[in-house]
Amino acid sequence: MGLKNRWRIDGSLTTRSPLHLGSGDFITRPALLAERRENGQLRREPIQIAAVTTDCRQRAYIPGKTLKGVLRAWLDKRGIAAGLVEQVFGSPETAEELDAFGGKAEFGDAFASVPQAMPWAPYACAERLTGVQAAVAIDRQTRTAYAQKLFHKEFVPPGVIFDLTITGQDVEPEELQLLLYALDQFNQSGQCVVIGAETGNGFGRLHWETHRISRLDQDQIKQIDEWLTRDDEPVGYAGYPALSDAACRTLADKAKAAFQADQPASLTLALSIAFNGPFLVNDPSRYQSKSDPAHSPLRDHLGRVILPASSIRGALRSQAERIVRTFHPAAACHATNRDTACQPIDEAKARETLCLTCQLFGAPGWRAPVSFSDFVLSEDRVEVVLHQEFLAIDRFMGGGADQLKFNAQAAYQPVLTGHLSLDLKRLDAWALGLLALVIRDLMEGDIALGFGAAKGYGACRATLTGLKTAGLEQWPALWNLLQACEADEIDWNRLDLASLPNSEFEYIAVDDILQRLLSDFRNRLDTYLPQAPRTGEPHAVS
Repeated sequence: MGLKNRWRIDGSLTTRSPLHLGSGDFITRPALLAERRENGQLRREPIQIAAVTTDCRQRAYIPGKTLKGVLRAWLDKRGIAAGLVEQVFGSPETAEELDAFGGKAEFGDAFASVPQAMPWAPYACAERLTGVQAAVAIDRQTRTAYAQKLFHKEFVPPGVIFDLTITGQDVEPEELQLLLYALDQFNQSGQCVVIGAETGNGFGRLHWETHRISRLDQDQIKQIDEWLTRDDEPVGYAGYPALSDAACRTLADKAKAAFQADQPASLTLALSIAFNGPFLVNDPSRYQSKSDPAHSPLRDHLGRVILPASSIRGALRSQAERIVRTFHPAAACHATNRDTACQPIDEAKARETLCLTCQLFGAPGWRAPVSFSDFVLSEDRVEVVLHQEFLAIDRFMGGGADQLKFNAQAAYQPVLTGHLSLDLKRLDAWALGLLALVIRDLMEGDIALGFGAAKGYGACRATLTGLKTAGLEQWPALWNLLQACEADEIDWNRLDLASLPNSEFEYIAVDDILQRLLSDFRNRLDTYLPQAPRTGEPHAVS
C-alpha cells in the first residue's frame, strides 16, 4: 500500500508548575554546601542533588518516550477505545512480541527553546534551566527535623518552554483527532495530564500550544510536485504545506467533540488558609551575605509567598497519624522510621497491607490518592512583611549566648489559597471520613504550618471556599450514600459548590454525609489488623 499522507504537528509545552524528570544521577551547586565537623575541624562538602534529565547541551529536556507514555496511560484510564489508542501510540509493553506494533505517532524529544529567560528559582542555574528544592522529613515523636533525612532535588521552574514536534504517516482522521485531543488534556484545570515525579504535590503540569500543523496528502499531486521541486531540497517531514489557522481550529474543535472520555471519580476541595500572625517557609538560597535576613519566605516564580504542597501534605499526614493512633495505635506507622514504616508494595491490590494513613497519603509503591496544590498568597491580599530579631539565651549565664543572634523575615497574617484533589477510584469511603477529621482540625486551628510553631509562627485557620465533584456514579460506595440523602435537588455527580444557593437543607445533607463517612472510618478502625513486619529485607523509606 502506498503512502496516504504525512502529518507534522509543531508546538510547545510550557511548565505551569515545577517539573522533575529524574535522570538517576546527582549534581552539585557551588552555593549548596553541607557543614560537617570532623576532629574538631569544620568542613564544607558539596550537597548531592538529584538531577533532572538533560540533553547534550546540559539543558533540561523532556524525552519523547516520556510524553508518549503519559499520554497513552491517560487515555487508557479514560475509557478510550483500546484499538484506536494502539493505532496512534502503539502496542502496550505487555503485548506479545510477534503481535506488537509501533504507533503511527512519532514523538520527538522536547528541547528547551533558545533563547529564553530563566524564571526565578532557588539556587537557579540558567545553563540547565533548573532550580533546587530542599525537603526534610519531620520526626513524628520529637517534632523536629529527622536526622539524615534532608533531601535536595533539581527541578524545572514554571515558565520554561519546550519545543515539540510530532509526526505521523498514513494517519486516519479519527487517529489525528485522538492525538490532538490527548495533547489538549495538558491544558485542563482539574484532572489533567501530568508528567514526572511529585505529581501528587502539584509538580508536572504543562500547557500545550499548537504553533503549526502541516500535511502532505497523496491526493494533492500538485502539493507533492511542489515539495519535490523546492530549491532547499526538503527532507523527511520538512517543508510540508501548513494548514491555515481556521483549519487548525476546526481540527481542534472536532477533536474535542469526537471524544467524551469518562470523567474519573474525583472530589476537589478549595481552601483558604488565614494566618493569625507571622508565617514562614524558609528559603535558604536568599541568604547570601550577612546583611540578608537569616530566614526569608519561600516564593514562587511570580514572587508570591508560597506554602509548598509537600509542606501542607506533611502537616496533614502527621495530624491524620495522631487521629488514627488515638483510636488504634497500630493502625498508623511511623513513616519516617525505617524500622516501623510500612513495607513497599509492588501491585495495587497489596495496598491492604499498608497502614490506614499510608493508604490515604501514600507509601513506597503506592501513589497517594490525595494530591495537593501549592498554596499561594490570595490575589486580593497585599503582602505585609514582618522582620523579627532572635537571640538565644545562655542557660548558665542567663544572658545572650555568644554568636547565637539571628533574624527572620516573614509574611504577617497572609491568606493563602489552594486546593486538594481526591482520586476516589483509589479510595474507600472510610478514608474520606479520616480526611474530614483532618480538614476539621485545620479549620479549627489545630494544625500549625511552616517554620517556628513553638515561636508563635504558623497558627492558622482554614475555610472551605469551593467543592467540586465529577464521575461519582463510578464510585458506588459514595454514590449510593449521596442518593440516600434528603437533598434530592443537588446533582451530586457534577457538583460545584459555588453554583449552589446558601440554603439550610444543603448543610443538613452535608452533615448527614459526614456522619456516615465517620461511621465508616470507625468501623474500619474496629476491623483493622496490623500486618506482621518483615525483617531482614531491604526496603525503601517513605
